[in-house]
Amino acid sequence: MKKIFLVLLCCSFSLFFSCHRVEKNTKSIGMANPVKDCTPEYLLEAMGVSFNEPAESQEILYSSIADSIAQMRFNWKGCNCIARIKSSDKMDDISGCYYDWEKEIQTKIGWCDAVIKYAVIQDGNIVAVCNWYDVVPGLLYSFSMVVPGVGPGDVSDVAGLVQDLATQTYVITQHEVE
Repeated sequence: MKKIFLVLLCCSFSLFFSCHRVEKNTKSIGMANPVKDCTPEYLLEAMGVSFNEPAESQEILYSSIADSIAQMRFNWKGCNCIARIKSSDKMDDISGCYYDWEKEIQTKIGWCDAVIKYAVIQDGNIVAVCNWYDVVPGLLYSFSMVVPGVGPGDVSDVAGLVQDLATQTYVITQHEVE
């Protein structure tokens, strides 16, 4: 009888301590979100930049990041895409994509030198980035996309697609002089 009583007592304590209420931490650490939704008109007025919307793009959203990077997010035939622009005095990567890239390709967007990088990630998806820098206006560009479920194998078609969509988002701010 004592054993049964002890077992029931232990179970009661276990149940009591496992069912205590956990309170969520409702305190903020005081850091503001640097991404704010906006309109294309705001980006043009406040930052002096604009994007072209690629044909067949959907769910287009504009935002600014810390008032220094203009961003356009959209869906293109099931692929999540992000185009970014930032004033800069040098080539850099503003894509926000940090992967061990499987391949890098040197190319051109307009007359600007560009680099395309891509890698196969989880579930056979491919992430690809194209970065380029337009020296005269001092604008740094990035276009990234995730292509779902392509799987390993020949992904060179993705590089061509990224280059094509990056070119479609690019608004030329200066023209070649002869």
